[in-house]
Amino acid sequence: MKERNSDTEIKKLHLDFENLDKLNYLTKRLQSVIMAAENEIEFFANISNLFMDECGYKFANIKIIGEESKKEGKESAKIENFQLKKNFESNFSVPILYGSSRMGTLNLYSDRKNAFKKDERNILEKLAGDIAYGFYILRLKKERDKALKSHEEALLNTIKAFVTTMRKRDPYTAGHQQRVTELALAIGDKMGLDKNRIEGLRIGAMIHDIGKINIPGEILNRPGKITRHEFEIIKPHSQLGHEIIEGLNFPWPVGKMILQHHERIDGTGYPKGLKGDEIITEAKIIAVADVVEAISSHRPYRVALGIQAALTEIKNRKGSSFDSQIVDICVELFEKQEFHWENSHSFLENITA
Repeated sequence: MKERNSDTEIKKLHLDFENLDKLNYLTKRLQSVIMAAENEIEFFANISNLFMDECGYKFANIKIIGEESKKEGKESAKIENFQLKKNFESNFSVPILYGSSRMGTLNLYSDRKNAFKKDERNILEKLAGDIAYGFYILRLKKERDKALKSHEEALLNTIKAFVTTMRKRDPYTAGHQQRVTELALAIGDKMGLDKNRIEGLRIGAMIHDIGKINIPGEILNRPGKITRHEFEIIKPHSQLGHEIIEGLNFPWPVGKMILQHHERIDGTGYPKGLKGDEIITEAKIIAVADVVEAISSHRPYRVALGIQAALTEIKNRKGSSFDSQIVDICVELFEKQEFHWENSHSFLENITA
């Protein structure tokens, strides 16, 4: 049924309550109100307007039971008392029930005598059921959002603890993770990853070496070239990191990022020898950022080789070890001077403040 705009059509609509089209129309309008509302106060205000504008009632309001009524109760009472002074000819109140739970009351006022006949009251009671369902959905969304926020805060606090522990135990690895994160985010942004994936990439990159917490410090930080035996001790760190965060329910594939950041697209990486699309994009990004930072920066066992040496290395291994698009973007960031570690925004500023 098309929306009616003229006074004549509104009156006709109001008087034609026996028509099933009326109920269907209002039900659909209520559904649209339910979908559009951001909170309960806005939801009930929109419903009041719906009954006044499209049903011809002179006044409509909803009294909410619960915490919400404490916020708006006094103001609603003022409005209702003001409206009641206009001496409306009839009024009707219908409880908003969901199961056995009473959520509030729908109050309607008309300037017509005996406006609320039996058939009209029946339809209003059915509509009150739809309102109750909408109220229930909004409360579920509210509880879900609250739970998600609490979960995210708990995860961030856990990450903060990981980063702080790593920084105190192994400052070199903590600094490496920070710089890898900064470059990885620049690559991800230039690739066009959406905001949610960028956030997941940030979390994964900033703890990609968390598994090194189980490696003796004298191996990680001693001067001199790493021996084959020492490398075999360090090598499992991606698997160990995955196991450390395995029980955390991240909304992003953080575990895979940690596990796969030493995999190579030609299958020569570790720990599983994955190839091509078996490796997730975020892990491919971290892999490139990891190598560039490691080569260009000072290491306990050698001096820094510089950014040009790092870029030459990834260009030589483009399409074999590393994803071609990611390598091209990384090289472009440096060659066009779009990225500098000295000027980049540290990921630790917000999380460890």
